[in-house]
Amino acid sequence: MSAAEQDKVFDQVGSAFLPFHDVEAALARIEALYDEGVTRLREAFSERRPAESFYPYLAFPLQRGGIPHDVKPRFGVLLEPGFYGTTLTRPILFRSYWRAQIENLIECYRQPVYVGLSKRPMPLPYVMEESVTGLTEADLRRLQDNYALPDLHATDDTIANCDIIPDPEAPRALALFTAERTDYSLARLHHYAGTSPRHFQRFILLTNYQRYVDGFRDYARAQIDAGGEYDSFVEPGDAVYSRAGQEGQPATSLPQMPAYHLCRKDGDGITLINIGVGPSNAKTITDHLAVLRPHCWLMVGHCAGLRRTQLLGDYVLAHGYVRDDHVLDDDLRHGCLCHRLPRCRLRCSRPCSASRVWKTATSRRACGLVRS
Repeated sequence: MSAAEQDKVFDQVGSAFLPFHDVEAALARIEALYDEGVTRLREAFSERRPAESFYPYLAFPLQRGGIPHDVKPRFGVLLEPGFYGTTLTRPILFRSYWRAQIENLIECYRQPVYVGLSKRPMPLPYVMEESVTGLTEADLRRLQDNYALPDLHATDDTIANCDIIPDPEAPRALALFTAERTDYSLARLHHYAGTSPRHFQRFILLTNYQRYVDGFRDYARAQIDAGGEYDSFVEPGDAVYSRAGQEGQPATSLPQMPAYHLCRKDGDGITLINIGVGPSNAKTITDHLAVLRPHCWLMVGHCAGLRRTQLLGDYVLAHGYVRDDHVLDDDLRHGCLCHRLPRCRLRCSRPCSASRVWKTATSRRACGLVRS
């Protein structure tokens, strides 16, 4: 990509781009652009006057010959030269994640990242959580004329599902989710789980048994009382229990998929979500959790008597999926193979074969079949 072609793409995606070789400086500009945009929208909305703000944009133009041969990135591998970019949102939630990603780009490819303003407007509802409070009917009619509203037509999973065919003249995706897609899911998480997105931790448990919720709540409160690595426990309604006491009361009317968070300051705590029954709920909540880039999520269920050799406490590995519900048909086509028992058992046993403790602790393993 020549300098002229690069400038053309910069003009296509946004404006006011500055290069950065320093991660913290790049993060500071992203935060400043986002905060300025949010403040502008909030002030204009309070005065009922029109306004428009735009998401920050992170760009990384990789020149031909710019891929070093002596460096292998830990992640975020760019296989071809080109112009890569993405819109960004909610720095307070994603700062540590962005730091790792941007640091990887700068160190491994030895080229600067660029930060500027995109041409994608910030929808008002995503920066004003209480934007509909106290509005008159006339105010509601003027919203669409005075402010950007969510563009659901452009809010999809085409990037994450690899449905985009690269265009040499268009920027390539630098992230799995755009800012609008992220903001949409953050709003949905608040709606479905009954807690603010800032409370979600990087290790997530999904369940559909209330007894696991009750046990987790008791365990979490005991951990807080004992002191140590966890500093708070958050329940639906954003009720926070800490060593300083109870702040707020848990919601008496639970949302569709209530979430409970045993929080650490670094975000490496545990979130438990009661997703209820049905694969539709599971797919819905994981579609939205994905934008948070958690380290892991795991379904904690209950398996009753698949084999006579099973005993209470045995580990049951789900190795198949009966797809009669058709929930995953759009994302996982029927031609995609689901590995069955022999390969799954082989893959799971290899990493642990050298561990005597693992062999002893899991000498009675069983494998089951997940039916939906």
